[in-house]
Formats: sequence, C-alpha cells, structure tokens
Amino acid sequence: MEELIATTQRGTNQRIGNLVTYETTPFGIHGKTPEAQVRISCYGSGTLRIQISKEGFQPNPYSVIASPLADSFTLREETDTLILTTADMHVHIHRYPFRLQFFTPDGMLLHEDDPSFAVSWLGTEVTNYKTLREGEKFIGLGEKTGPLNRAGNAYTNWNTDYFAYGVGDDPLYMSIPFYIGLYQQQAYGIFLDNSHKTIFNFGASNRRFSYFSAEDGDMDYYFFHKPTVAEIISAYTALTGKMELPPCGHWASSSAATPIIPIMRFCASRKRFETSSSRRMSFTWTSTTWKNTKYLRSMEKNSLTRKE
Repeated sequence: MEELIATTQRGTNQRIGNLVTYETTPFGIHGKTPEAQVRISCYGSGTLRIQISKEGFQPNPYSVIASPLADSFTLREETDTLILTTADMHVHIHRYPFRLQFFTPDGMLLHEDDPSFAVSWLGTEVTNYKTLREGEKFIGLGEKTGPLNRAGNAYTNWNTDYFAYGVGDDPLYMSIPFYIGLYQQQAYGIFLDNSHKTIFNFGASNRRFSYFSAEDGDMDYYFFHKPTVAEIISAYTALTGKMELPPCGHWASSSAATPIIPIMRFCASRKRFETSSSRRMSFTWTSTTWKNTKYLRSMEKNSLTRKE
C-alpha cells in the first residue's frame, strides 16, 4: 500500500517530515517541519487543538468560543519524542517523522497517526491519516445517512440541498465535522475545524487506516478525551458554544401545530408557564380535537386558553 501511494502520487504527495525545531509556549508547543508549522494548544485537560499550516496560523474567531489555557500541561523530552501530559491524556509527539499518539493516563493507546503518512498534502488538499484498529467504531457527523456505526464508510461534508435523498446518499444539507471513536471501552472525539470541502473516511477503501481531509486550508482539529462519551460531548459543546433555550412561553406561542399537552408538561406547571413571558399567551382548542380537557379547562379559567 505504501509503495503504491508513493508511486501513483510521486512528485505531488508531500509528507510532513521531521519536527526539526520546537519551542514551548504557555499553551503548548510550536514547532516546524520542512513542509509546515505545527502548533499544539491545550484548551483543557481533555481538549487539545492540533494545527498544521503551510502558510502560518491565522486567527479563527468563528468556530469556537473557548480560549487555550495557560500552564495546564507538562512537557518532557525523551530521545526522539516529546510527551505532553494533562490530567486526562498523554500525547506522544514523535519527531522523526512528526506524528502523534494519544494515550489514556494509565497508558492505553486511544488514537494515533499512521506511522508512514501521518499528515500529507496533495496539491492544496491536506489529509491526516489515522491507524485503523480491528473493531474500532465511529459515531457522529450529525445528519448523515447510513448506519449508526460509520466504520467502513466514507462521508463528505459540503452543504448540499438534496431533495428526496435516498438511504445512502451523501452529502446532505448539514455539515457537522465532529465524530467520536470507540475502542475497548474507551472513547475519544475529533472536531475538524476547516470550512472547505472535507471528507471523513472510516476505512471505506482499506482496513489499514482511516483519514479526514480538506480540499484547502490548514489541518486544524481538536482532540477530546474524557472517561465517558457524555463528557466528551460536553467538552465539545463547551468549545463550540451551547444554544440557550427560549422562554417557556415562546415554545407554546411559536408552535401552532404542536400538541399543547406536551408543551405544558415541558413548562412543568401553569404558574411557570404563565410567568415565563411578559405577554399573556392564548391557545385555541376544540373538544373534538382534545379528549382530555381537564387541564385545558383549568387554564381557561385563567384566560390562558379559549374554546371554539
């Protein structure tokens, strides 16, 4: 496989090469290879950002709301490897050539770059190849067709208004470049922060490696590890931001086609619903539509509903 790729892409495929220099920063490390600059930043004990760029790093204020944390890691140097340690993971930064391995605090391998290719370029397209392990599962990517476990499939993120799409069609209208890998009771998450057309291949073409790629721009992704999937999702949403719920009254006033009983249950009590908005809410109901009207009649007395 390695010889085949080298032969078919000779002269155009550029591998990242050795990490020839590096320096420690308050947030992580900043280094250089013959092909690119590398920056690893700590956003928390379970969240690391990996940036690899040919052109130099540019600020990106649109994708995330969090900032890197100073002095939240330790770094030690061994013969050919740097080991970055946080409370939730250990990262082995191999220098010859540059590639990354992510471990749990007790030494279990979570995830690693493919030893031969790691990060490579084909023209402007940048790809990060990852070692694929037997039995590894992948979930996520948001609104996609296909099975819950994405292993053995490939997906494209490129918003496409696809009318009447089939069970295996891709891409679709929504692009969420975040997935979770599951292996031997451990989990990790990856969020690829690149707005160009991207591909996530979970072993669709071979069982040696998976990869994610972007047509242009930087290789810029966040790696998450926490003890549970729920905590990984929380770390992801803490990074990208959480949508606030509107007032309870808004749910009722803006959902004309939504059954009123679930709305009232969501608001928990009439008192909470009645005081959740500065304006009074009104609902129209009929006895033929709503069989159990006891609760609605009690609200009618309080001028919250009316019968037609």
